[in-house]
Amino acid sequence: MPTVMLPKALAGYRCQRSLVCCRPPWRVWLAPEEVERLGSEHVEPLGGGRHLLAQRDNACSLLHAGPPGACTLHRDAGHDALPRQCQNFPRSVARRADGQLELAFLLDCPTVAGMVAQLSEPFALVEGETFALPVAPVNPSIDLAALDAARERWWSRLADAQTSRDLLAVASAMGAGDVDPVPELTLGMLYRLADGARFWPHHTALLEALKGGRRDAEVDGLAVGAFAYAAAMGVQQAALHDGRPLEAGIRAAGTALVTMLNLHAAIVEVCDEDATMEVMVAATHSGRMGRMGEGVLTG
Repeated sequence: MPTVMLPKALAGYRCQRSLVCCRPPWRVWLAPEEVERLGSEHVEPLGGGRHLLAQRDNACSLLHAGPPGACTLHRDAGHDALPRQCQNFPRSVARRADGQLELAFLLDCPTVAGMVAQLSEPFALVEGETFALPVAPVNPSIDLAALDAARERWWSRLADAQTSRDLLAVASAMGAGDVDPVPELTLGMLYRLADGARFWPHHTALLEALKGGRRDAEVDGLAVGAFAYAAAMGVQQAALHDGRPLEAGIRAAGTALVTMLNLHAAIVEVCDEDATMEVMVAATHSGRMGRMGEGVLTG
């Protein structure tokens, strides 16, 4: 059976039905054949030939016709009938030009972020058995030698980081540059994610701290390893999974790391695994929403 390379620490991922993939701010981009299959009731046209899966009343339109929390398309036609992005979430599956399949995970999912929040081990890919998920087309323009060299370099530097200052130095070297400690988009994202989300126990403390300008504390302990792992996941996604040029993908991973550290420092009094998870989800969603205009298909 063919194999797939995937992050070792996330090999045991199982969906916990947080439904973050079915509600704002997550949006599902549709391929032309998916638009035709779903019909106008479930399609939101954006112009320029781009389409999103429709949302109504703060949730995917496919959730409304059945029991609470149940996707009617999944229920009636099975997993294979879902749009590709829905089938894969919170994963991205890509095939390298050398034929190797690779799976990456997205921190938009609180289940994935919750697993990462408990980690102190360095990022590593391991071989696993493949399973039925759509695979993105091969991008022959990617220089695999350059990709692999960049990955090893940044994964090694992130694994060596011992403090938040070390992580900030790595992020700067990745090209993150100056990052607004509390982007307005991130604050808005926190409100939207916290609205009725059962996985968000610290959102009130986080929002109050950010509104008050608190963001000068240092992150230490387990969170350093967790954020290093999160940034390494961003490095894995660069070029091969996120569709950006390699340098842009590395810079985005560094920017996300700085945002996570700034948000986490704002709630140092409640620095536990839940807080770390919340920060990862918020920072990742806000970064992705910043790319909405690009029409990027992720997952």
